[in-house]
Amino acid sequence: MDFFINQNLDLNIKYKIDDILEIKESLIKLIHYVISRYSREIFNNFEKPKVKNHRKFWEFIKEYNRNILIITLNYDTLLEESFDFLYPDYGLIDYCIHLINYNYPPGMDAFNWWDNPREFIPVWSNSNPIPIKIIKIHGSLNWKYCSTCRGILLTPWDTDIDLNTGKFIRHDYEIDKSYIYRCPIDNTVFETLILQPSHIKNFENPIIKEIFNEAVSEIKNSKRLIFIGYSFPDADIHIRAILNRASIFHKEIFVIDTNKSKDFKYKFKSLGKNIYFIESTFEDVLENKKLFSELIS
Repeated sequence: MDFFINQNLDLNIKYKIDDILEIKESLIKLIHYVISRYSREIFNNFEKPKVKNHRKFWEFIKEYNRNILIITLNYDTLLEESFDFLYPDYGLIDYCIHLINYNYPPGMDAFNWWDNPREFIPVWSNSNPIPIKIIKIHGSLNWKYCSTCRGILLTPWDTDIDLNTGKFIRHDYEIDKSYIYRCPIDNTVFETLILQPSHIKNFENPIIKEIFNEAVSEIKNSKRLIFIGYSFPDADIHIRAILNRASIFHKEIFVIDTNKSKDFKYKFKSLGKNIYFIESTFEDVLENKKLFSELIS
């Protein structure tokens, strides 16, 4: 499908290029819908291991080292939703892109106002919040993209999409009514911004380009890299390109994964000369406070 789109070709007499584009957009929205529903079901059950692990991860970050960068390829928002206890006393999330939320435009619900972690913010007594960077390479369920002003609206608790209309839905609980999400600057209907799992990806979106450049810059300035449960699939050749641009060959690289195959390890050994494998699940690493503290120190 992506091949025909990139080449601007019809598939056959039945599926013209416009049909293919429509199918692709529908598939992206379906991906968004399924992951959003799944994530909500997980997070609504705080006793589930996945939720507990995200929470424990942030507790260790708070205790040992808040000066970290997280790069995730996941669309879901479980990581951010587990962050709530750190704000505002200990940390603020920095997505490394400018958000419409920072500007407080007229007509935007105050519920979506957001502190810009790269500017001065008021600090109350006994508080020491620092920006914690989260770069979402493949986009996020809680990002709404405006194709007119090319801005991103962050909707931390709104990730719903209506499959019938293909539009983002905002629910006003005070009057029990739902609305289509529109840009508060120009009233454009918001679009989803996630890169679909495919060997051929479109990186022309200016936000995606900005994210990639930020990732290169941050990785280049990092002390060490830690890969957690990442299989390095062939479709992610752009991730290797980012790592190569960031000149990581001489950095310490730790890989946390239970995969012991030679092919798996070879993918990482080709990245540099200081590669260390921790053959364990991330859950088990979280149970080892000494190991975790050493990894992020």
